[in-house]
Amino acid sequence: MALLSEHSRCAICGERLGEELYPVTSGVFFPIDDSVTDACSWPDHPRKRAEEHFIDVPRPLQTIATAQCQGAPTCLFTAIVTDREILRTSTDDTAKLASLKFLGHWVGDIHQPLHVSFADDRGGNYIRESGPCVNSLHTVWDTCIIEKKLGTDPMTVARDLLDGLPQSDKTAWVAGSRRGLGERVLSGHTAQIGGVLRSVRHQVHLSAGQ
Repeated sequence: MALLSEHSRCAICGERLGEELYPVTSGVFFPIDDSVTDACSWPDHPRKRAEEHFIDVPRPLQTIATAQCQGAPTCLFTAIVTDREILRTSTDDTAKLASLKFLGHWVGDIHQPLHVSFADDRGGNYIRESGPCVNSLHTVWDTCIIEKKLGTDPMTVARDLLDGLPQSDKTAWVAGSRRGLGERVLSGHTAQIGGVLRSVRHQVHLSAGQ
């Protein structure tokens, strides 16, 4: 499990959510003394919905042109659609809270190159590496090269990566993310994202063990 990469990418998301949503999401995902970064690893510990964490494709495939799973009934594509729909339509606050956690994890997974990869080597898990990173190629990408280059503290990794981005990129990313939350994740829903999150926060309390 790639805790370092998961926590680092979620720390970046938490930083970029800004004052409007970060305090709300941190309280929704876990009790307030935990963090958004913990929520991102929740689907992995223990592993939940194991077949939905990746998109495996046949090696001859050159381009993924449509959001369809390749040779499997479920994958990251279907996982995102499923949890987005639960968040949009469900009246079960416990289910909505779980879907928020899953969506945070899915969006991170789909941006990890070896979570969208070849089926015959299981996303690099069957490729062994040597040298300073002795492990599978998947683990090298998820953890080892981050540790070697940026260290082992997720918040430090997140800050270092953010510091390397131009401010114009950060501004565009935040604007697009907020717009996406309002227009896509909850499209057609009368409530705004902040209202939905606050409702879940006040009505549901899931511990890290649930």
